[in-house]
Amino acid sequence: MPLEAICPGQRVEITEIPKNHPLRKRLESFGVLPGREIVCRYTDPKGDLVALEILGTVIAARVSDLRGILVRSVL
Repeated sequence: MPLEAICPGQRVEITEIPKNHPLRKRLESFGVLPGREIVCRYTDPKGDLVALEILGTVIAARVSDLRGILVRSVL
């Protein structure tokens, strides 16, 4: 499923970041890497922003910047 579809409280594992993703290097510097688990901590009411917890750190991102990144649910 696409990362931009994640809901608050949901835990996912990143499965793919396209090589041509415009923010790939920037996201990788925050720990957004294939195989890494992410927990959604918040989505704004308009659906434009999301807060993601990665390795104990929470980062905010525009949902539009997450398009193309694929994840799978983790139980």
